[in-house]
Amino acid sequence: MALCPSVSAQTKSTRSDLAIKIAGYDPFQASERDGGWIEISPPEKLVNWQPPPDTVPLTRLRIRPVIEGDGVRIKIGGVFDDSQPVDAPGPKYGEKETIIASYFGRLNETVTVSELEQYGFKALSLMIVAFQPRGEKSSTPLTSLPPVKNDLKTVAVVDWKPEGARDPYSARLTLKNFSALNIVCYTVALTGGFSQTSEGTHANPIAKAGGTFDDIIGLRDERTDPETALVIIAVLFEDGSFEGDSDAAAQLASRLRGREIQLTRFLELLRSTKTDSSAPELLQHLKANVERFRVDVAPEDVEQLRAQFGYSPEKSRTAITGNIMEGLKAERSRALFMINEVERRLSEKPSAPMNAAQSLSSLQARVEKLIGKP
Repeated sequence: MALCPSVSAQTKSTRSDLAIKIAGYDPFQASERDGGWIEISPPEKLVNWQPPPDTVPLTRLRIRPVIEGDGVRIKIGGVFDDSQPVDAPGPKYGEKETIIASYFGRLNETVTVSELEQYGFKALSLMIVAFQPRGEKSSTPLTSLPPVKNDLKTVAVVDWKPEGARDPYSARLTLKNFSALNIVCYTVALTGGFSQTSEGTHANPIAKAGGTFDDIIGLRDERTDPETALVIIAVLFEDGSFEGDSDAAAQLASRLRGREIQLTRFLELLRSTKTDSSAPELLQHLKANVERFRVDVAPEDVEQLRAQFGYSPEKSRTAITGNIMEGLKAERSRALFMINEVERRLSEKPSAPMNAAQSLSSLQARVEKLIGKP
């Protein structure tokens, strides 16, 4: 389940204490403005349902409840994803949300989303309930940390300590790179818990040869037993070599390939864009083009990484192809985030706005730092 805070303006409502209840999920409070949503899996599939030819599958639902008068307006967003299966032929663009239904309900009423049946799923029932805030989960600031386990020879732990007042539920891990190569990416994991990855690029590595680097590890919800440790899983170097778990390194290398492909596309777009329009128009043009960046994976990229890590064709499907695609998606999202940041700066300083050339230059400088200046 994913949550997103409410962000934009809406007509004033008469009450704000309503929520929607979906079986299997905690009640989700309706927003007073458009923008809040809860993301869930679709209901159970219909038996013997067959999709029409060339149908993009419905993979997730985004339920968007907004207070409207004395009730709730509930918009049902279907997330359609043409990127699965990852190795299927043809161009892929990834997720796209489409509003497939809209309902209005009042307290204690039930809404039945029967529109899902046309996409091969059983109807979904939502109930409007009174919102009751839950007490915050008790969590105390860190006073002790799990030990760090590091079997790698090319990196060493320099420091591992709570962040303190800056972030009482996180700790700072400082590592030193003893290799003669730059570290581009690395992965750590808490035994029996989460894993965390730090990803740079060839032009902007996370650690130079001989240098140190920090990582903030969130431990707020990780109350560990004495056997738990933070493990350094793998490091990936600039020449494609690695130390540590080979599967983790293959995931890092595959995501890196996808991220750098998408970053290169973004840089090419920025360099080819003319500044003969206003800054807002230019940014909208960039967003529209970035949203059309494809996420399908080139067979030659898969084959190169498959050979590098000695994977079978079947294993490369999930270990390499899927992770290249994840990298492509991640950098497309980051490109859109960068554009949105420039838009935000424009709105915050209306008295001294950037022109189109300044806006483009700002974005280009950030991407060149990540990908270099080929």
